[in-house]
Amino acid sequence: MEGALLFIGICILVIIVPLAVWDNAKKKENIFTTSKGSYLVDATLERYYNLGVSDGALDKKHSSYHGCGSGTEDAFKSRWASNEGIPNNDKAKEVYNRSLQEYIKGYDDGYKF
Repeated sequence: MEGALLFIGICILVIIVPLAVWDNAKKKENIFTTSKGSYLVDATLERYYNLGVSDGALDKKHSSYHGCGSGTEDAFKSRWASNEGIPNNDKAKEVYNRSLQEYIKGYDDGYKF
């Protein structure tokens, strides 16, 4: 009986520990850092797409494409600086550019909806 428990314990260590290490490594790849802190890449991209959709739908409601500057790089840039800070390294700059693309895509999708 003790041998079986020892075997199960070893199996758990062999399977669970590498999975935890792998999960932590994946999480680190999904993080970027700016002047204001660290953020998750996927969550940031999703947030800016959704902000774009919201801005686009609101502008359509008011029949004003890019009303008050919404859906433009300037509108995005001010939100990014306010929320995430200054992208001060290569990964942050890459996420900034991808987030801008997501925001504009979301804006167009929201306006068309």
